[in-house]
Amino acid sequence: MILLVGATGKVGSKVAAELAARGTRARALVRDPEAARAQLNGTVELVRGDLADVESIQAALDGAEVAYLANGQTDQQVELETNFVAAAEAAGLPRLVKVTAPHATADGPHVFGRWQSQIEARIGASGIPTTLLRPSMYAANLLGSAAGIKDGKLYSTAGDAKLTWVDPADVAAVAVAALADPAHAGHTYELTGPEAVDYDELAERFSRVLGRPIEHVRIDDETLRLALTEAGLPAWTVDAFVEMYARGVRSGGFERTSDDVERILGRSPRSIDQWIEANRAAFEA
Repeated sequence: MILLVGATGKVGSKVAAELAARGTRARALVRDPEAARAQLNGTVELVRGDLADVESIQAALDGAEVAYLANGQTDQQVELETNFVAAAEAAGLPRLVKVTAPHATADGPHVFGRWQSQIEARIGASGIPTTLLRPSMYAANLLGSAAGIKDGKLYSTAGDAKLTWVDPADVAAVAVAALADPAHAGHTYELTGPEAVDYDELAERFSRVLGRPIEHVRIDDETLRLALTEAGLPAWTVDAFVEMYARGVRSGGFERTSDDVERILGRSPRSIDQWIEANRAAFEA
């Protein structure tokens, strides 16, 4: 049995669907089973629990042969995920597949990577055989730009920097492969799209797919901070995204491509054009 933590996320929901399509038994630890049932369409068994509640984690781990861990972003990320790792260690979990972050180092250029470096260190100390998945920037993050794109504008603080946008569906497919095959334990995979694309080119890709002009509008960090704040994001999230673009993206930290997706799946990762086409309804004027 596979235990999923983060089954309602942009990657986890696709993992759950793929496991169901394969007929693989999976259980998801969720805070709200009714909401999760509606989102996941009955693809997996649901158990109520919370990473802040160690007893609920222990119950969910009963009988698990491998677990998938990708908790949603929160300023309690380290505490919650290390709670899970400690419970998994105590339960003798045989294997773990963990979605982490690029730049997962103590002095990394963004807080997501710094937090994940602490979680990775705790996993290493646990001795649980683990596959680490380090995706580049999710193409799905561009859904946050949908309102501007509908008006013909793609705003960013990226400058001339390039990003290797990765489709969450490819990350999910790699996760499923790692869950299915113990040979992936002990490996770290860098998951990227097939090419690095700057925002000027990204605007052109949107223009071609949508059939109307989309302009890349360069903004500064404070303009981004104000826009995210006005959108209602919590202060820590605003700080994290401003920092990620200022120190991570503009320094070239998201430009390197990897062949790990192709090696594991036997096909090229999906391009940003393919992702835009698949999600074009979200960007139609």
